[in-house]
Amino acid sequence: MNYSEKQFNALLAQIFVRTDQMLLESDNVIPYGLTLNQDNQVEILVAANVSEKLSDCLAYIQDELREKLQSEDFVATAVVFADYDNMEIIAMLENNQNYCLKVLIPVINEQHLRIDVNQIKTEAGAVYIFPFVS
Repeated sequence: MNYSEKQFNALLAQIFVRTDQMLLESDNVIPYGLTLNQDNQVEILVAANVSEKLSDCLAYIQDELREKLQSEDFVATAVVFADYDNMEIIAMLENNQNYCLKVLIPVINEQHLRIDVNQIKTEAGAVYIFPFVS
């Protein structure tokens, strides 16, 4: 397993726990961002009370993560939000080497909403937070 995979696995483990907890508590996922430092420590940034528009929340998270990058040394990020129309959670993973992955995590309803980690799909991601590495 390469370094990017380890970083993304560490972020995904946090995403699974945090997102499932949000769904358990409120059937709702507030958009949030995660940072991962070199010691595998994770910090969360939640877009609570920013706006009801998803695009505003995502712009806020991306701007805040870019700003944090100026003063803190982290190696990977995730931006996580719900796509209620398709009953899935979308996680945009990115690291400082510009490896990017879009993870689609289905949401199922079994007495309450929860994520189905056995049915995850991945797609190519895009650079949003880290500067381009040449």
